[in-house]
Amino acid sequence: NKKKNNRKPTAEKNLIDIERKVNRVRKKNYRLAYKLMLESGLRVHEVAALKKDDFSFDKNLITINLREAKGNKLCSIELENKYLSKNISEFIETKGEDERVFPHMRYLQEQATKMGIKCHDLRRGFAKRTYKEELENDSPRSEALDKTRIKLRHTRSDTTKIYLNSKIKV
Repeated sequence: NKKKNNRKPTAEKNLIDIERKVNRVRKKNYRLAYKLMLESGLRVHEVAALKKDDFSFDKNLITINLREAKGNKLCSIELENKYLSKNISEFIETKGEDERVFPHMRYLQEQATKMGIKCHDLRRGFAKRTYKEELENDSPRSEALDKTRIKLRHTRSDTTKIYLNSKIKV
């Protein structure tokens, strides 16, 4: 028996509308988690697993060590963002060294659904915005694709192309 795919077709979403919804989230820990996903391309389970000592800050530069990256890969990412650097560094001061910084991924997903989005839409939006910015910086399409693939930490460009064909408008 083949399992039926009960997924509904994904409606087109505008990245600006998604950002507005994220900015209206009242709980700071949720808002910071969603903004981090949107600005870094991190997956929801990666954000939910972050602990205080996974972060280091240097002015507006954030370095994040990922212990629970997909495929159990250990890696780190760098992100330059004044808002996130200031707010996450202040927010994690209240956390213990081994305490998770953000809510459990199930709660993040439930809250996102209430807003009419999926956590993975934030990653898709990051991918499309990154690719668009690379093209605007006169990168050839193949180079823009490769830079986006690297930021998403994909091993294959075909996977990145799926993200770029998503129904997120940038």
